[in-house]
Amino acid sequence: MQGASVQPAARSDDPHDTGDLMRIETDRKIRLVRNLIWCAWPVFLYFSIHSFLLKNFLIGCVTSSFTCIITILYVFTRVFTRPLLLTWALRVFMLLLATLFLFYIIISDDHYGMTLWSYTFPLVVFFGMGPREGLIWATCYWILQLLLLYGPGVVILNGDFGAPFKLRFVVSHA
Repeated sequence: MQGASVQPAARSDDPHDTGDLMRIETDRKIRLVRNLIWCAWPVFLYFSIHSFLLKNFLIGCVTSSFTCIITILYVFTRVFTRPLLLTWALRVFMLLLATLFLFYIIISDDHYGMTLWSYTFPLVVFFGMGPREGLIWATCYWILQLLLLYGPGVVILNGDFGAPFKLRFVVSHA
């Protein structure tokens, strides 16, 4: 057995190999996180600048903070590529997005324009987290919306939404 060398295991061409599936899933998550941030960044940067120009400093500060945090998250995904870290980066992004959209419901005015951002959350969360975890995220988000709109106490800062709007908004999210 002298001279015999151990060859490293060859990479499997079988698409059902769990190692290949993990690499494919990791690649998909990296691209998804980066693309979500890449699309969200200019939109929220524009709205933060627009809010400051309209002298709406609360919305401007919150939206600017969100923009800065997702910029840091983007850099994080460029530096770290381990699957577990990327999964948590995606969860942080979803949590921040949900928080921002719920904040928009709280501060929405009589035109209800800011509440419309909530319609994008289920779509983003299903693509980002997959069907099982996406359903959990979307359900929790829907419950929080119900609590904001119908819960005890006054949470909405700029007045109350009308009953027809509340009903249409909640039912269209279900």
